[in-house]
Amino acid sequence: MNKLERQREWGKALDLMTEEELEFVLAHPVGYYPSFLEMVSAKLWDLMEDPYSVAENKAMMNTIIRIIEGLGSKCDIDEDDRINFTFSDADFTISFDKDFNYIEIIDNSWKKIDIKNSRLMQNTMLAVNKANIWNSVTIAYIIGEEENVVEIYSYTTIPYYPNYTYLKKFIESKLYDCLGTHKYYEYILKMEEEKEIRETYSQIAPSEGN
Repeated sequence: MNKLERQREWGKALDLMTEEELEFVLAHPVGYYPSFLEMVSAKLWDLMEDPYSVAENKAMMNTIIRIIEGLGSKCDIDEDDRINFTFSDADFTISFDKDFNYIEIIDNSWKKIDIKNSRLMQNTMLAVNKANIWNSVTIAYIIGEEENVVEIYSYTTIPYYPNYTYLKKFIESKLYDCLGTHKYYEYILKMEEEKEIRETYSQIAPSEGN
């Protein structure tokens, strides 16, 4: 078999391989011809759809959609080319900077606070600020569409990697980080409320000797 025929056979074999299988070959190159590894790398890149041509073919969006759908969620693309989906009963939006290949994951409005409740608002602000000190996901708040309501949401930004397996794990990990933020916030809010109760009680409780 000459070189050309061998490359044709390799090409047929590569067409039957998944991205995970191609990545496995590159991660374990011992025993393969260098020219075959070059073809594997080129094939993998084609499947990943070059992120630098995203302005023309929406490669980044297509790759992320495949990842989200692979996690069991249905995607809805809005007029601003943002990907909206539900993951573990939480509503998410993914948007991306096509010039710098960064992905922003937004955990939409998972808590609403009555702005007229001054005590809860104060404790909420404290809880948000404290949670952001240690958390890898940023919590923020805005005045909601509903009158007198503050909506809490969270977000995180990650770089786009031209590696399907790694990017899928990275995005999935960040989605779970966002979900964990809900519990972390509630925990800190509870601590602030209990602290307020203790301080109030200490002010009204009779002192020793009275």
